[in-house]
Amino acid sequence: MLDLFSLTNYKHIIWDWNGTLLDDLAITIKTINRILNNYHLPAVTKEQYLQIFDFPVRECYEKMGLDFTVVDFKEVADSFAREFERLVVSCNLQAGAIAVLEQFARLKIPQSMLSATYRKDLLPFVQKFEIDHYFQEICGLQNNHADSKIEIGKCLMEKLNISPKEVILFGDTIHDYQTAQAMGTDCILIAAGHQTRQKLEKCGVPVLESLQELLEEEKISLAK
Repeated sequence: MLDLFSLTNYKHIIWDWNGTLLDDLAITIKTINRILNNYHLPAVTKEQYLQIFDFPVRECYEKMGLDFTVVDFKEVADSFAREFERLVVSCNLQAGAIAVLEQFARLKIPQSMLSATYRKDLLPFVQKFEIDHYFQEICGLQNNHADSKIEIGKCLMEKLNISPKEVILFGDTIHDYQTAQAMGTDCILIAAGHQTRQKLEKCGVPVLESLQELLEEEKISLAK
């Protein structure tokens, strides 16, 4: 188990975006339910969504009833992207997000972002919240299919050119853990996003309730 008191020993921090830094759970569910309604399918509750959500996202839609032998997946992905972009203006960052980013910045530990969001959409989203200056690299996918970010994670590690053991990834899903494993980095998961704590704990890495726990003295000290 990773020692939570050793974070200042890392030379690079990698952040997931959706659900980890961005508090987008509510608008994601709202967007999905509008898509399901368009295809005359029942809406999902928050509890159902948290149990179903995983990567690749295509399989989640199938569990919700979409039949991609009949429905065009690209059409669904495009519809999601349009509706999400419309609703994201109502989002906030996760509680404690800016404080944690700022703390690592003060400690001069470089930070990057690794997201399964379409890169052309990701950059404007991050700029909207005026936090882009915290990140050395902002990496997203080359499409809006939200399948896997393992390959772009490996590319990021090559670009950083440092030992994976000197890097830690913060995320909110099992896929973030899988990505960290593929990259060779450590991982901390935050149970305030798109999957339940029970699911995340199966990964065998530290799971926090929120980013604010990183700022609580009894949990972790970021001060050298």
